[in-house]
Amino acid sequence: EQGVWATHRKGQAQLARAYRAAPVVLLFSAVGTDRLQGCCRMEGMPTADRQVAWGCSKRVTQALGDCFPVSWECFSDISTEELNPMNSGKPVTKCRDCQELPADVALRVIAAMRGAPAPPPEAPQNGHHHAMPAEEPGSDHEPEEGG
Repeated sequence: EQGVWATHRKGQAQLARAYRAAPVVLLFSAVGTDRLQGCCRMEGMPTADRQVAWGCSKRVTQALGDCFPVSWECFSDISTEELNPMNSGKPVTKCRDCQELPADVALRVIAAMRGAPAPPPEAPQNGHHHAMPAEEPGSDHEPEEGG
């Protein structure tokens, strides 16, 4: 709704490193649902300049890192049989915040979330932290300065 997101501080550092290297798309799964509810593209680095009243407990709010801008790609409510080899072969919905996915798995999941045919198995294998490349390799993504 506000075009921002935040994660725990360790996750914030992981996402910042990933964003400097390549486009990042985040997948969302509410705890206990075994389903995926949506995905968004990370549009900038975390910064203390962005403040949001999250409406959650003080303990949770204090554990969050800085906010970063996102653009929502899709909202869904799907189940998936996809497994994550980077997380001991567990289902992609069974993970901690900022769990990385291989690009081929992530691209299939995103396609399912969008209701589109899955990409072919020869999809790029260069998985990026915490989801997948948002665009095909060689895109013109340029990370923000200073972060």
